[in-house]
Amino acid sequence: MDGRGSLLHIHPSSALFGLEEKLDWIVYHEVIWTTRVYARTVCPVRYEWVKDLLPRLHIVDVHMLSSSGVVDRDVVDR
Repeated sequence: MDGRGSLLHIHPSSALFGLEEKLDWIVYHEVIWTTRVYARTVCPVRYEWVKDLLPRLHIVDVHMLSSSGVVDRDVVDR
């Protein structure tokens, strides 16, 4: 899911394409909207890597996670 209820697919150009069923979570850099919603520049995430962070996830500032620290509100609020 892309956070808005859309099913997110791994882009065919990704090395992880076709492995979706084997991945619990991913982090992605880019979303491409065509007839499907695709994630590109994808990295798998294992539960063991983030389990200690999950209780604090609600305090993450997504605006500061962007490369410039500035997020286009039109993109975030879509």
